[in-house]
Amino acid sequence: MERAIIRHLGAAYDLRAADELEMPPALSVPRLLALHQLGIEWMGDYPDDLDWINDGLCISHGELARSVPGETARAVVRDADESAIVGHTHQVEMASRTLHIRGGERTITAVSPGCCCHIDGRVPAAKARMQWQNGCAVVDYEIGGRAHTVHPLLITASGLVWDGNRFEGGFK
Repeated sequence: MERAIIRHLGAAYDLRAADELEMPPALSVPRLLALHQLGIEWMGDYPDDLDWINDGLCISHGELARSVPGETARAVVRDADESAIVGHTHQVEMASRTLHIRGGERTITAVSPGCCCHIDGRVPAAKARMQWQNGCAVVDYEIGGRAHTVHPLLITASGLVWDGNRFEGGFK
């Protein structure tokens, strides 16, 4: 979106309301979605958007995409030094491997939590019937340490079930 504004509407780039100069630009994703009011921290700067949840788990948009289900997470975990949550493919995937290190083992996991967009063809894609799934993830992690658990959650037409509770959305 930022590139489109720069290219086609340069005068609106970084435009902010005079009484909200500390807020994100008016035509930015975090501002249009009011993420500040929802308590959601925006991670921008794709493709350089890598951030760390703790010392053992990073999160980024990602850059790998494999068409065979499960292959993207497999490719990410094969080359990863730490666990990672990545997007990019719009698929729900998870793969792990164990590093045998001095004094024990360390498990590295790669998770792709899916997407929160229309998967019925409205979102532009390479072909009409993509292997996309709606999903999200819940992360339990140790602050200041390495321990973490990522729970990928599939969102289907009948909703999402987490911790014994069923959630329904309004995606139509």
